[in-house]
Amino acid sequence: MKEKLKTLFEDIQQILDPTDIAYHEVLENGALRPFYKTNIDKLTPEQWEEVHSKMKLNLNDDPILANLLTEKEPLIMSDVDGHSNPPEAFKTFGIKSNLVYPVRKDNRTVGLVVIAYIARQHDFTDKEVSNCKKLVEAFNESL
Repeated sequence: MKEKLKTLFEDIQQILDPTDIAYHEVLENGALRPFYKTNIDKLTPEQWEEVHSKMKLNLNDDPILANLLTEKEPLIMSDVDGHSNPPEAFKTFGIKSNLVYPVRKDNRTVGLVVIAYIARQHDFTDKEVSNCKKLVEAFNESL
């Protein structure tokens, strides 16, 4: 699966220039488990896993993120700082813009592809969102 993710992330980087891209497994109770990330950010994969293990993130704990458990559409947040109630995890990691795609299997969200802009903002265009969605859907179908 990591090889498929590596290819997906490389394809996404042809469309966007994010600070980081990551994949989180979503456990049945809504908890997130870090699985794989690019190494383009200053935060190494090991540091990323360590921060996540301390945070104990669960999608059910945030009303915005909880939608990812049931919705098939991505979460698009171009201006995290300007949002009235951004997820705490976004602020913790210094994310300024975030595009999050749910990966679904058997009508359940089993993972998240997170495309993050850390310390710089990006206004996602409809075309970028659509093109990345096609890539994530193809990845999803390959599972």
